[in-house]
Amino acid sequence: MRLIITGHDFAGKSTILKEIYKREDSSSLSYMHLSYREPTDYEFYKNTLMFSNFLMDRCFLDELIYPMVFNRRQNLNIEEARDLVNFCKEQDIKIIILECSNKEIERRINLRAGEEPEVLENIKLIKSGYRWLAEKFNIPIIDTTDIPIKEVIEKIDSYNIVGGNNG
Repeated sequence: MRLIITGHDFAGKSTILKEIYKREDSSSLSYMHLSYREPTDYEFYKNTLMFSNFLMDRCFLDELIYPMVFNRRQNLNIEEARDLVNFCKEQDIKIIILECSNKEIERRINLRAGEEPEVLENIKLIKSGYRWLAEKFNIPIIDTTDIPIKEVIEKIDSYNIVGGNNG
């Protein structure tokens, strides 16, 4: 299994990936939770995508959103991201974007303490960035607002590689 799940904060990425990890044979599966603190440039992602079995929480697409929102150095440009999306297609790596409603984001924020205030202030801008990327690269979005975890995983399983649906 080679799966990337990304999306705005509080969309349920880590929760879903942890459930998938429990379900799979985790002895041969790498679980990666990426952050901006890692050397997240083109070469880093290209090398990381070479792993044979992985679940990736966040990905190279984040490099097109978060640096803009938080005024940090961008380590990846749109052409490099396009190349990585195409590489994922060629290598049968599935990319899914998760999102949830603004009301659900607020509910989840209240359940979790200690988030960076800048993330909370910019959540709607971050969310719109992922929608733009989904459209630009034909990546499916799953709204996790009112769907049980099991159903979200079933939807993930039903999608073809990067952009597309079996049904």
